[in-house]
Amino acid sequence: MKEKEADNGISYRNKLLNLDHGDSGSQGVDDVTVIKVDFLITKEDDIPSIEFSKEVRDALAKGMERTLVVKLLGRSVTYGDLLYRTQAIWQGSYQLVDAGRGFFFASFVLDEDHSKVLTGGPWMIIKAYLTVQLWTIDFDPSSMNISKVVT
Repeated sequence: MKEKEADNGISYRNKLLNLDHGDSGSQGVDDVTVIKVDFLITKEDDIPSIEFSKEVRDALAKGMERTLVVKLLGRSVTYGDLLYRTQAIWQGSYQLVDAGRGFFFASFVLDEDHSKVLTGGPWMIIKAYLTVQLWTIDFDPSSMNISKVVT
């Protein structure tokens, strides 16, 4: 899909992400075309499950290279509150996505910002530690359990 250019040459998407002309923010992700042999849909107890081929998983994971998994230890926090509070302590441009069960994805535009947040802690929000770890393709919020943090 072609992004519509604004009068000043910056696409609407890049304007929302606060990106300059030359930076598409895609983190090296090419368009991915999925064909019928690239996935398998199954159902267990009326719950659908989709399994992708290794090629599709690798292509999708390529865009997650600067993504961290964050969770507030011992407390729950809303998306809006976490976004507001991380903006106060983290530098750089990132997007925050609610991954469920108290986990959030923080996807950074720049490697430097990603590294600073990953290594710059420990981070505290609302008198609780904010856990920060690298995203992996096997991440599953329903099976993850974080109970302590190294300070």
